[in-house]
Amino acid sequence: RDFHAWVERRRRKILTPPSQLTMLEVMDRYLVAVENMDKRPNTISNRQYTARQLRAFATSWGPTRPVTDFDAEAFEGYLAWLRDVKGYSAQTIENALIGARTFLRWAAPTYLPSPPKAPAFHVPRSDNTVVYEEDVEATIAHAEPPLDLLLRLIWETGFRFSEAASVRLCDIDLTEGMVAVAPRGGFRPKTRNSQRRVPVTEPLASALAALPTTAEAPLFDTGGKAPYPYWRHRLHKAQRKAGVARFKFHDVRKAMADRLRRSGKPVDVYCRMMGH
Repeated sequence: RDFHAWVERRRRKILTPPSQLTMLEVMDRYLVAVENMDKRPNTISNRQYTARQLRAFATSWGPTRPVTDFDAEAFEGYLAWLRDVKGYSAQTIENALIGARTFLRWAAPTYLPSPPKAPAFHVPRSDNTVVYEEDVEATIAHAEPPLDLLLRLIWETGFRFSEAASVRLCDIDLTEGMVAVAPRGGFRPKTRNSQRRVPVTEPLASALAALPTTAEAPLFDTGGKAPYPYWRHRLHKAQRKAGVARFKFHDVRKAMADRLRRSGKPVDVYCRMMGH
């Protein structure tokens, strides 16, 4: 009986050509596929986040429209939706378009025989290339806990955002004043050289160790939400309160790299600190 029921489900599935599936149905299949991709956890989170943005557009675009209707004109409509309806920044728009292109590559050729090309869009170069110490300190002062400690950690160590957001209590060595970047709980460092131990000040190490969490749980828990959008929103909120120009988490890492270079550190020390 179970076998015949399985055959009937397969028969019905085969009788529905992939090209007749709606955009939402294909998006749902993509979200399931993303969970099983052999990618780093933050890569999976980013793909899920950008896929949900595209899914939200598809809902307003027409929930019953077949996936084959998503042509170049629809892609242009997605760009306009991100820019005019949602009002996202240029960098967020580009990330969403990259996520859409990733989805289209996955959908071809099973669901989309000829996926559309991405619309022309370029992030304007920013004039704010320097992150000033007073701006970072002011943002930290106005940030809600534990964002203040997350920012301080990147400011002192030059960690990548994904590295800082995945730090656990077991990665902190209070005796030597070091914080480690290592594979933990599904997190994989970007490269083999990214696994390292970096010194931090005693006040920061003690503050991190005092956060209420277990040894193997991330210090900066987001409650299951995608880490980067979650903390970016709170970073922008703190910057507005502090009255400073916006900067990204990666800008803070680059500022640390500049400080190391200007201090005259040997290249091998610089590489070990930055995980290059």
